[in-house]
Order: sequence, then structure tokens, then C-alpha cells
Amino acid sequence: FGAPTAPINDPVSSNNSASSFIYVPPMVTNLPLTQLSLPSRPILAWDSSRQELLAAFPQDSWNFFVLDPVTLAPVRSIQMPSLPEHIAPCNNGRHAWVSLAGKGAVRVDLSTMTIDSQFDYTTNQSSIYAVAAQRGQSNVLVVAINPDFMGPFQTRAYVNGVALPAVHPYLPQTVLFAPDGRLFVS
Repeated sequence: FGAPTAPINDPVSSNNSASSFIYVPPMVTNLPLTQLSLPSRPILAWDSSRQELLAAFPQDSWNFFVLDPVTLAPVRSIQMPSLPEHIAPCNNGRHAWVSLAGKGAVRVDLSTMTIDSQFDYTTNQSSIYAVAAQRGQSNVLVVAINPDFMGPFQTRAYVNGVALPAVHPYLPQTVLFAPDGRLFVS
């Protein structure tokens, strides 16, 4: 029996492409700064508890990377189930949240580079503007969200993947937890 086949005519074959993140070590110099060429629109976050740089390059891959803070060489990576959009380190020595475009979030165990928690923000596709994790509390994620692209804009907290009932009717561009636990939005 065999599988049926048919010729496929693709009028726009130029959009059939793939890419990958390729690390090229910087040239050794005695300058205090080293300039590296990164893929366009990188998403970077500093995990102060692990002293590691967390990164995603969504225009080039769906991977989430841990980079060496000195050389920016990839140390570890894991492919995400969807396009990475924001990174929120938990600064607990173990986890980081990765917000996925239009969908939800995954929590990555940075020691094993596995996804150990995942949830959707809403049942509808949504637009996310910022995320933040409270230091040392890997079960909490604060999200600036437009839940269905129609408003109302909100800042919402999730605990263990469940939205808390209280929302703040404001859409900040930045959400940030201070080391003492205070939440700042702007």
C-alpha cells in the first residue's frame, strides 16, 4: 500500500528557514569590555543566587539558555514548548520562570534543565508585557497581562499556577521584586 504523495508548490519558499544559536568565543584582548554579537532581540536575566546569566533568543530558537557570565558561552540549554518571551529568575538557587508567547509559563529547574511546572495564564490567548518572581519563592509569578487582547489590562499573581482572585487594573511595562520582597511596577 504505501503513502500517497503529491507535488507541493510553495510560492514563497524564502520563508522556509531555520536557525540556531552559534557561540563564537570573543577575541582575547586586554580591554575592560568585550563586545559580543548576539542574535537579535535577546531576552536576558541575571540569577543572583546562582551567579548565572539566563537567556533566550526567540528570533533564532525556542531554547532557554544558561550562559557563562564571563564569556557568555552557553553552559546548558533546554527547548521550550513554545516561543520564549520573558524570563523571571526565582533567585532561590534552583528555578526560573519562562513566559511563553501568548500562552502561559514554564518553571525550569536550572540544576537538571527540566521543566518541572507549567500552566496557562488564561483559557484564551493573551499578551504578556512583563513577569517577575519573588526571591526564594519559586511557586509565585507576577504577570502584567492583557488576558484576551481586548483588555482589561491587569497585573495578576499566580501561586502554584493558579491565579489569585485579586488583580490590579493596571498594565505596567516592568514588574520587579526588590530583594526585601516589595513589588515595584512601572
